[in-house]
Amino acid sequence: MLILLLGVFTYVGIGWYRTVRLGAETADSRFDQRRLFMAIRDSMSESFVADESWDWMHYTLMVGLVGLSIGTSLIFVNNVLRDFLAFIGVGLYFYYGDFYLIFKAAMDSFSLLVIFGVTGVCIRRALAKPTLAANAEPEKLRVKWENSLGYWLPMTLLALLSLTGLMLEGARISANPPHFTEWAYVGRTIAGIEGALGAGPMFHRYLWLFHVLLVYGLLLCLPFTKLRHIIVAPLNTYFRGRVSRP
Repeated sequence: MLILLLGVFTYVGIGWYRTVRLGAETADSRFDQRRLFMAIRDSMSESFVADESWDWMHYTLMVGLVGLSIGTSLIFVNNVLRDFLAFIGVGLYFYYGDFYLIFKAAMDSFSLLVIFGVTGVCIRRALAKPTLAANAEPEKLRVKWENSLGYWLPMTLLALLSLTGLMLEGARISANPPHFTEWAYVGRTIAGIEGALGAGPMFHRYLWLFHVLLVYGLLLCLPFTKLRHIIVAPLNTYFRGRVSRP
């Protein structure tokens, strides 16, 4: 699946590069540190999104996704890199004690933020439509399956990823109860429900496989859906013609 993912990203990246190369060259240089600083500033602060009345849902999604990404990376470092470093004689293990407790509480909070943000986004699109979408000219707002799929598919995958992540945590606690009180306040609650339903190690295994498939599904649809603005928007900000903002 990783090979397939890298192949898709390479194919799409080459296509984007060829499209961008069709543009005319400009007299001013678009490569400098000031542009990089401003692109990072505007992308991370989401200063353009702040002008919208529902900017909170975008901030909620961003904070939740960034937090989950950092948390997943820390698990990768603790598990995979730890084995590699142990092979060369370097010890690395920090996934215990107070750090573990705080980490679990934070990951539960980030998962809830993503679910909350996705819910807000769906309400915004389905009920309280943005002004531009509500008053747009018919020829500029095409209702077709590609447009709808490009919006609702990633939102569904994001919600399912966060939900199954919390369910995985609950299944782990239910199948192998720790000797201490988990700070995973959502996972601990779900563990009680799953334990009452008889969920065990086998349930955890198949749920984990489903969660992994959701992860790859989200990454695969990244270049083809509206989620691609995560990559394209910072690039557009960096290469924009007007550097300074009022």
